Amino acid sequence: MRVICWSLGALLASAGSLSAGPLAPPVGPVSPTLKTLNEVEPSTPVNATNTPGDDDAVFVISQPGPYHLTADVAGQAGKDGIQILADGVTLDLRGFSVRGVPGSLRGIADQDPDDFQSRRDIRVLNGSITDWGDVGLSLGATARARVESVNVESSSATGIFTGRESVVVGCTSTDNSFSGFILGEASVAIGCSSSFNGSRGFSTGQTCSVQNCAAYDNDSEGFSAGNGTVLTGCTSYRDQGGGFSSSGASALGCVVRDCGDDGFAGLAVKGCRVLNPERWAYNCSHIIDCTASGGEVGAYQAQFVSGSSFNGCDVGIWAVFDGAVIQECRVSSTVGDAILVANKGRISGCLISNAGEEGIQGGDGLEISNCVVDGAGARGIFANDGANIWNCTVRNSVANAIQARTSCRIAQCVIEDIGGAGISVQNVADIRECVVKSTTLDGIFAGETSLVSGCTLNNCAQAGIVVTFQSTVVGNRLDFITPGVATDSAILATGSRNRIDGNSISRCDWGISTGAGGNVIINNSVSTASQGPFNVMGTNVMGPWLDFNGIFNTPHPQANFTH
Repeated sequence: MRVICWSLGALLASAGSLSAGPLAPPVGPVSPTLKTLNEVEPSTPVNATNTPGDDDAVFVISQPGPYHLTADVAGQAGKDGIQILADGVTLDLRGFSVRGVPGSLRGIADQDPDDFQSRRDIRVLNGSITDWGDVGLSLGATARARVESVNVESSSATGIFTGRESVVVGCTSTDNSFSGFILGEASVAIGCSSSFNGSRGFSTGQTCSVQNCAAYDNDSEGFSAGNGTVLTGCTSYRDQGGGFSSSGASALGCVVRDCGDDGFAGLAVKGCRVLNPERWAYNCSHIIDCTASGGEVGAYQAQFVSGSSFNGCDVGIWAVFDGAVIQECRVSSTVGDAILVANKGRISGCLISNAGEEGIQGGDGLEISNCVVDGAGARGIFANDGANIWNCTVRNSVANAIQARTSCRIAQCVIEDIGGAGISVQNVADIRECVVKSTTLDGIFAGETSLVSGCTLNNCAQAGIVVTFQSTVVGNRLDFITPGVATDSAILATGSRNRIDGNSISRCDWGISTGAGGNVIINNSVSTASQGPFNVMGTNVMGPWLDFNGIFNTPHPQANFTH
């Protein structure tokens, strides 16, 4: 290995060969070395020399390029403040104000009264516009306008008005006689606020994006959005005309509080919250993962509601259009119905508690599955013709737990602690594998041409199962049926042509009773009947009643047993 050594002398000699500059400063004052803002980015001052006014405006910018204010601009009666009559203009207010006077017109505008040309690429930045007799900042004829950090106040019309494809960032618009912001189609607003305006907070054209904006204390809606617009993370507070309205926009993660009308109207809504509106949502196509508290109606004219919660509304969900879908929702503490739907609605996985009236009420052809109704001031579930109800639980309803009209199917439902009947269906019912406990009226009532099979009933204060005409009661278990009416029993057939087959009955007054002849009663067992195993009227076809004394075989294949 080769080692190179440097001597101290050599290092000193090398250092001595270097010459130092003069230590004395130059004679005279020290001048700045930084460039001015105009030297870095040349800009033209707005003044009478560079941008002279005319009969229509105090100042007129007629050539493209950057411009800036050097002082406040004072308005004049009958004139605009600054007119921008060229494309590609940037106007930096530099913290100054464009201030109107009584009788003045627009603060900053992109057209004069005789000039109706479209503009593009105008930017207005960093200042305030106040007290104008018309629109504060009027760029409605400009495509691709950009407005940043501008505050508009007390205009006699709209605060900030932009054309299509514009961007508005970090601006405020307050106390204007009309809307705070009007944005052309395909525009973007970010981080803006609009308050105390005489109309809407924000009004947009189609396919806009409004992000993290706030509207409050406006006389109309907080946000009125065009079709295809997306509103994200926005807030509406105390806007008298409602929170958000549209005919096809979407709201994501937005909040409405204490608004005077609808929280959301005509939008698809996801992840939003509403507190104390008159109606939570009106005619919204989709409501997903939202929460609402208070108000007249939670969701009115809803078409698809999923994963949402409604608390303390007069009515929770009111779907007036056919075919509505409501799934995985929670509705609690309503004054009236919790969920009210039209024909062919589908309701699944919903949890309802403390409904003031019906838990679920609907029209023809409903499908109701995997729902829980715990506490209803009237019926738990009520449906019209053709309902299909399965795997539902109803507890603590004041009236009937499940009530339907004709041609309905009810399967695998659990019912308990009911102030009326457990299940009551008019005609052509198919009731299977349900559990009914503790009712003050009949456990199950099924009209003519019905089937009741595989059900379990316990502690019914009137009859356990009641059928009328040409129905089948087969394979059910009934226990502790103590009707308050002497003619009732565990199973009661009020008419004829009914088949009562293979049922197991225990701890009752009467086991099986009929109100007419012409019924078939076979293969049943009755134990501990205080009045007797059967009480039949007229001529019926019955298997023999045999006392069960430990003999498991009987020569009669259709015998009934008592023990």
